[in-house]
Amino acid sequence: MSFASAQAQDQLENYAALPRIWDAELSPDGSMLATGCSPRGTREICLYDLEDGGALSAIPAPDGGRITGFYWVNDTYLIYTISAFREIMTMNGQLEITVARAASFNVRTRETVLLLDDMPGAFVPGQIVSALVDDDEHVALEAMSGRWSDRPNASRLGSDARYETTVFKVSLEDGNRDEQIFETGQNAFVVLDAHGVPVLEVRIEDETGEFGIYRVVDGASQRLYSEVFEAEYPQIPGFTDNGEAVALDIPGVGIRRLEIATGELSDYDLSGTGLSEASLMVDTVSREVIGYSSQGALPEQRFLRSDFTALREELSGILTEAVVELRSWNQAKTKFVVIGWDVGRPPNYYLLDLQTGGLGLLDTAYALPDGGAGVRERLTYANREGQEIEAWLTRPAGVEGPLPLILLPHGGPRARDSGVFDWQAAYFSSLGYAVLQPNYRGSTGQGEAFIAAGIGEFGTGMIADMIDGARHVSANGLADADYCAVGGSYGGYAALMLALEDPEHVRCAISFGGVTAPFAFIGTRDYSDTLVRYWERYIGSRFDDRAYRQAISPVDRAGEFSQPLLVMHGDEDTVVPPGQLRLLRRELDGRGDAEFIMLPGENHYLDTQTARTAFLRASRDFLAEHYPADR
Repeated sequence: MSFASAQAQDQLENYAALPRIWDAELSPDGSMLATGCSPRGTREICLYDLEDGGALSAIPAPDGGRITGFYWVNDTYLIYTISAFREIMTMNGQLEITVARAASFNVRTRETVLLLDDMPGAFVPGQIVSALVDDDEHVALEAMSGRWSDRPNASRLGSDARYETTVFKVSLEDGNRDEQIFETGQNAFVVLDAHGVPVLEVRIEDETGEFGIYRVVDGASQRLYSEVFEAEYPQIPGFTDNGEAVALDIPGVGIRRLEIATGELSDYDLSGTGLSEASLMVDTVSREVIGYSSQGALPEQRFLRSDFTALREELSGILTEAVVELRSWNQAKTKFVVIGWDVGRPPNYYLLDLQTGGLGLLDTAYALPDGGAGVRERLTYANREGQEIEAWLTRPAGVEGPLPLILLPHGGPRARDSGVFDWQAAYFSSLGYAVLQPNYRGSTGQGEAFIAAGIGEFGTGMIADMIDGARHVSANGLADADYCAVGGSYGGYAALMLALEDPEHVRCAISFGGVTAPFAFIGTRDYSDTLVRYWERYIGSRFDDRAYRQAISPVDRAGEFSQPLLVMHGDEDTVVPPGQLRLLRRELDGRGDAEFIMLPGENHYLDTQTARTAFLRASRDFLAEHYPADR
């Protein structure tokens, strides 16, 4: 065993640990700071009193739940969201789902209540629909009630959900509803302003794909926008132009401005930069658009406020990191949480006080040994069709190639890898591997046309792009020709398909939470018509010819696997059901080099230290046996 491998094994817990800080929010008056922390291996919230200079308290994850985010609604109450695994009965039998709920924490009494918990049987999303800025004791929250299906011939494939949405004023003190604000018709939801006034009603007819936006005037509705969508619906991120318009994110088009009074749809352009793939930054309380962010090599921000832009530029000259992000600020704009980003390095969180001139480090996301993050660099290559493909390569610090290669495609597939620190790539590189993460066709970050290029290429063109990436780094002396394919979610599916499509070079495959039978994946989910259409655009129709369906299915091609396989799954995964692991295990029963691990109590996202440790330890031991870095 090499020194690097031995050192990495000793450091496995550091790579498997959740970030020591994963978010930070200042209270409106700037007297308190809430940070996302992970002292016990799950996401928690740590609270600090900035005036007295001490820790205030910690909010642990609830039993059976996970904390997913938080923000201040005023100086007394912190809102945080929780996700939890649930088994419910529907007209089609038992359904396993992940539910999101909102809770409020009173910083004075240090008590937590679950919001809108007095509506048994209703589905209560975790998103606050209005902060009710004129009322410090209440927020507006929506509840949906109805049936999953009212069609006599409904099946789990393409079920027709029918629901009605009611918005309530909810007490932050006891979590109960005090009064009704608005009630929609079937399959609709309402957009409220920060004062709780209903402004827009959105109506969706899932069976036909019709999406409509209606202006609410004195209880009546006036249609502003209507269009039919095949597989995805527009989103309304927030208000703009002092509440006179909303930003509308239209699938395949990008962000547009919709004027509320007239329904006029126009281009939304900020400082001459198009917003086809940007994410709008929206104030969590006012719901006003304050700028946009985009993901290049590192996160980038552009603000509507010129003083924020000037502050970012000034901080860029003070801090050593390549990119500076303003994450949070108090109402007076005198205190800021700042994040410093460098390619391949864990981000640093700082607290800036403009009144005192203080700028101090809050924490670093990960504690790693010197050189433990490896060296991460961007490269491009041409795929077999001549398209330029971006990729990120992580290799051990101070080690030249060619190195044994791990091909680590991202999930999604509508996602991307970038220059930010990646705990999996860093760990595998610390073992002595070069780790390649290609942004294959269909990935985000390169425009709508590149995303569209992935449609229908789920098990074909996307996989070919990954193989072309492996060939590129080998031809350029960066890595060996042979490799092990590793991935999660769609990346887990891709790892299995790479073993089938490139058997001469794939030495092993590791899949976590991966699809193994794509058409069974669609057919066994209680999906809406829209989601069925969405996945069929990527995967293909279940009515396509049998040869095609078999060609992109690892289960159907299980007899072709010639490599050792490690397949892992969380038994509470509601994104890719754990039955996908069982299907492949049944087909490979008796294969001594095919290992299957089900992680109890874990979901799709490797978001606990227990799950990450199990994944890295099993992967490390599997690689040591079948594709050692120091062979």
